[in-house]
Amino acid sequence: MEVGIGSYAFRWATGPSAPRASSCAQMIDETARLGCTLLQIADNRELDAMDAGQLTALRAHAAHRDVRLQVGFTGARTALLRRYLDIAQRLEADVVRVVLHEDAEAVDDRSAARALGEVAADYERAAIGIGIENHFLTTSPQMLKILRDVGEPGVGVIVDVANSIVCGEWPQETVTALAPWAIGVHLKDYDIEPDPDGVGARIVGRPLGQGRTRIDDLLRTLNELGRTDVGVVLEQWSPRLGSIEESIELETMWRTSAVEHARRFIGAADEVPA
Repeated sequence: MEVGIGSYAFRWATGPSAPRASSCAQMIDETARLGCTLLQIADNRELDAMDAGQLTALRAHAAHRDVRLQVGFTGARTALLRRYLDIAQRLEADVVRVVLHEDAEAVDDRSAARALGEVAADYERAAIGIGIENHFLTTSPQMLKILRDVGEPGVGVIVDVANSIVCGEWPQETVTALAPWAIGVHLKDYDIEPDPDGVGARIVGRPLGQGRTRIDDLLRTLNELGRTDVGVVLEQWSPRLGSIEESIELETMWRTSAVEHARRFIGAADEVPA
């Protein structure tokens, strides 16, 4: 397995509130600095707006830093799926991650399955996998039905270890159900804590290794299924602090510690460059 970084580990640095938003090229540089060879750029406005020349230049920059790329977007519509097939080909990406639905009002699993089926053969010819991410609006049974309806071997799952809690599933339930279809993993850590006002509880992010995520259980499940060739992309739910500068500083610290912690479990613990 390969340890990679996801652009959602740069949530505050790439957001509209950042004083100088990190670019895709800067995320590549940070990925290389951390000693990782995979960056998954998803739901990124800069990437979405790039023309052919800019995409070619980004691919060249990634190759220079020995970082390979994956991409992703939200909204399983035929036009977007075709747009991101083109982006992936120009970046030589091997996986396009898809979140099926943009909001609860627009949930329509049959339309998503139909759109995926329309483009699956084109993706397969390009040797690019479609990875549906289990997200807040789609349960594992829904995901499995969509996969069966599409019925294409190149359409699989990006297994996120925490998202499906919002759907009422505990992580091991989600991992067990979806791991046979895995073409990638999103690894993050979380906790569930009482609300500070005493009104119920809430899910909060934690630095990797300091929350409830059981990395050993996840890897055991993947190994038992022979899914040892997938990229494990590190994400994080780092909180917003009093200022955006403090928030960016915290998420940067979390990224560094996440890579160090993940390497204790995944692959060789290569020394991180200075």
